[in-house]
This record gives sequence, C-alpha cells and structure tokens, in this order.
Amino acid sequence: MEPDQAAGVLRTALAGQTGDATIADAAARSGLALRDAELGLHRLLSAHRGHLSVTDKGELLFRFPMGFAIDFERRDGFEL
Repeated sequence: MEPDQAAGVLRTALAGQTGDATIADAAARSGLALRDAELGLHRLLSAHRGHLSVTDKGELLFRFPMGFAIDFERRDGFEL
C-alpha cells in the first residue's frame, strides 16, 4: 500500500484520537498491516505537523494535537 493511501485510512480510523498512538494502536484501529500503519503515520506526521516521541522501551509515539483538519503541506505550499 502507498503511504498516501495508508494515511487516508488512518485519518478516518484515528479521527478524534486524543493522546498518543503507537504503530500497533493505529494498525488495530484501522485494520492495516503494521508496515502500512507505520508508513501512513509517518506520512501524516509530515502533512499535519504531528509530534513523534519514543518511550523508554523504544516504542514510537505519534501525536496529532491539531488533528487532521488542516493539511499544512498544502497550506504552506510545500510538498514532499
């Protein structure tokens, strides 16, 4: 699956998500494979100015404090 496709699935599945989400959380909520969920989350980070952190155990935590309402990539005119 392409990162943009995975990001679209995750936008719907994680709408209203508060707090942090791991790759496994995103995969479980969306039904995507772990690899697709990871690609989609990284794509959403760049498009929606998300935050990435890591736990003591090495798990990546994704947070989107502004949600998915604004696509900053299009708004800023910057495209990856």
